[in-house]
Amino acid sequence: MFSLIDLAKPQVVLAENYNEIVGEAPVGLDISSYFDVGNFKLAQNEKATDYPFQTNSSSIFTSKTDQQHSGRVLNLAKSGESVYSAADSTNSTKLPEVGAAWSKIDDDSANFIDINKKQTVSVWMYFGSGEGQIADNGEGMSLVLQNDPRGSGAMGAGYQGMGALGYDNARYKENRLLFLGSPFGSWTADSGSSPLINSESEIAKTAVANSISLRF
Repeated sequence: MFSLIDLAKPQVVLAENYNEIVGEAPVGLDISSYFDVGNFKLAQNEKATDYPFQTNSSSIFTSKTDQQHSGRVLNLAKSGESVYSAADSTNSTKLPEVGAAWSKIDDDSANFIDINKKQTVSVWMYFGSGEGQIADNGEGMSLVLQNDPRGSGAMGAGYQGMGALGYDNARYKENRLLFLGSPFGSWTADSGSSPLINSESEIAKTAVANSISLRF
């Protein structure tokens, strides 16, 4: 099973909105016939209260006015939801999204890579204009070959994990001597249920299992 997240020759697109960007894309495969946009499943050592990457933000573009691209463009993640600060309701940041689509292997539309044969995968990619907040633009992508028991529900960490690597959910809080304005402080575990320090093996368990990934 492999993920249609990436691998192609990039092209520069000067477009102002989502529909214009899609209109510049080459006409590709009928994505829903060959790929699943599944619901992410937690690994055995992941707790729902501690793990931030639980929602697959991917969607397949559909349009009544753009029939040639309808069903043939995969939107992995749009700009994230705006979150406002409790101290300043006018100042907001956007939470990044993460998404994935995995090739189908269980029916007549089986679509997978035989690593014993030479194959070519070509994908047209758009990461954003580079303007606005960080969450408005793509952090990166991963092409992943995997045999994870979770199948199309497999997912690693977002952010630098690029959807394939593991997630260190160890939590800390810093105690500072604020009344003196001192830069010195100490670190202790916060109120979360995650461990203070995670081992490499525990972090690895949150990655896509039995996988090889190319990240860029």
